Amino acid sequence: MLQKADFARRVGETMSHRITSLNEGQALASNSVTAALVLAASLFALPVSMTHVAVGSLAGLGLSIGETRWSMLRAIALAWILTLPLAAALGAVAFAIAERIA
Repeated sequence: MLQKADFARRVGETMSHRITSLNEGQALASNSVTAALVLAASLFALPVSMTHVAVGSLAGLGLSIGETRWSMLRAIALAWILTLPLAAALGAVAFAIAERIA
């Protein structure tokens, strides 16, 4: 059975190696952009996902150096697009079941 640490490790592995290839300077630039955007969003009380911001930063850097792995970005985008409607549908089903039980 997969544990939370296994999922976190998979996310970290994807962000570290599967979106684009980076040297240390490029990784520092990407992480600096992520930190700056998350801090700026915090100042204005904007709800942002650090993972979304980091993936965007990595994708942008990958685009600028011509090493973006498009298949991985498509998979990530598809997962993000499907998450909200799927969660809404499951929430509606759970509520309907709970109402019938109560």
